[in-house]
Amino acid sequence: MQELTQISLENEMDLILAHRRSMRLAELVGLSVPAQTTFATAVSELSRGVIEDNAKGMIVLGVTSDKQGHYAVVRLHHRPSGKQFRNNGLDQARKLVSNVVVSTKDAEAVIELFYYFQPVSRIDVRRIDEWRGLFRNEPPMSAYEELKGNHEKLRDLSERLQRSESQYQTLAGTLPMIIFSLDSGGKFSYANQWLETLTGMTTEQLNNNGWASVVHEEDLADFRNLISGGAGTVTDRKIQVRLGKYKSNDYFWHQVSLTPVYNERQELQHWIGYMVDIHNQKVYEETLRKNIELRESHEAMERTQQIMEEYIDRLSISNQELQQFAYVASHDLQEPTRKILFYTDKVLSRHAHTLNAEVASYVGNIQSASYRMRDLIHDLLLYAQLNSTPSAFEELALTDIMHEAVGDLEAAIQTSGARISVSALPVIRGDKNMLRRLLINIISNAIKYAKPEVAPQIDITAFTGNGMVSLSFKDNGIGFEQQYADKIFLLFQRLHSRDLYSGTGVGLAICKRIAEAHGGTISAVSEPDLGSVFTVTFAQTIAADE
Repeated sequence: MQELTQISLENEMDLILAHRRSMRLAELVGLSVPAQTTFATAVSELSRGVIEDNAKGMIVLGVTSDKQGHYAVVRLHHRPSGKQFRNNGLDQARKLVSNVVVSTKDAEAVIELFYYFQPVSRIDVRRIDEWRGLFRNEPPMSAYEELKGNHEKLRDLSERLQRSESQYQTLAGTLPMIIFSLDSGGKFSYANQWLETLTGMTTEQLNNNGWASVVHEEDLADFRNLISGGAGTVTDRKIQVRLGKYKSNDYFWHQVSLTPVYNERQELQHWIGYMVDIHNQKVYEETLRKNIELRESHEAMERTQQIMEEYIDRLSISNQELQQFAYVASHDLQEPTRKILFYTDKVLSRHAHTLNAEVASYVGNIQSASYRMRDLIHDLLLYAQLNSTPSAFEELALTDIMHEAVGDLEAAIQTSGARISVSALPVIRGDKNMLRRLLINIISNAIKYAKPEVAPQIDITAFTGNGMVSLSFKDNGIGFEQQYADKIFLLFQRLHSRDLYSGTGVGLAICKRIAEAHGGTISAVSEPDLGSVFTVTFAQTIAADE
């Protein structure tokens, strides 16, 4: 068995300690919460039998394995108070674990409980050492546990002191605290080894420099007042100060306690005292204080969040109303626009020979403006629908959608002489109409902003990884300053005048909304006269389209 920790059984409080550490072992080996409780209950029943027998016992927790599998093991060393071994909890423990083995040797009974488990990861030497460290360094969960640990150390020291009075100074040096004595003038006359270990200085050196190099400057005056006799007071005195550790810039909180020693005439002879490290306690108190402040901050944040949620709800309603308004307004504007186009077309086709040049120019301008109005209304309708219409996503082959988009742009491609190179594209989940619109907008944008007298070259590639798919659209167009890379995706934002390049200023904003609807993003990298690279990233891929 690989031993991990042990607990001595002396009283009822040790049952709590045994139960908690058993739960911890069960948690480490990956048992479910009900199984953890069952295992710990078996240990508690067995331990209770020792306590009820008024006997001394020791619980050892560990793990072992054989051909059948892995087991959490509890070994109880039980020295019965009477001549016969008995443990009232053994029968109950048998019902809760996988196997029980009982043996006796030299009036000591050894009971082993085995609880089968399936490890969630490999249990090797490194893992065993890690678990031992967790038990060894686990902070005490109760005052009793801390007192028990200290009591066991002090009891061991006491037994050794009883064996030999001459070992006093050696034993005092093993205590994890500084033990010292002061003369009536406040000078250190004795200190155990812990003082020099902590400070790196002898008592003589500390007496000479007045502890200035050890005690924190904010605590020095109070410390000196304590050891100097406190204006003649002869009662027990305590103070908390920060002491610097040797060869370190860190200070640790210590409690310094002084007790007067009198002779038979009740005259003060000297002082005895100790300095004990209470840094963890101070950290705990500070943490507790911060936790209270954190709880108050959390409550304030919850109130703020509630207010924000109310604002978000109002904003959502407002956005829905705005989207509905934009859709209705755009839809209602289509009819008068169609009529304007219809009548201007009829005037120009049927009465062009009767119109003078000025009137014909006016009518032509009206028709051009109406076409722009029609395109703008169409784009606004599409933009509003993207945010208001829920999308039914399905598995889609981007290659097929790309072919459709290129087909829709056939006239523009032939007119401009554009060359489009497309690599293998994956299958993703998405909305077919949205994705086709996205591809059309980006490709037509690259064709529109081509260099004069230079045929557009558009290279489309795909990259997949980590559950993401990225589409890259590289062109050889006029490009733009990188500082405008975010601006171009905003509604109605244009970098060039309408006289040079037609458009509504909505196309790339539609692309951004489509990308976001698919849990993705769109970005651009560009440089004037060197072309642009637009990248669209989607949140999920399904498979590769070979």
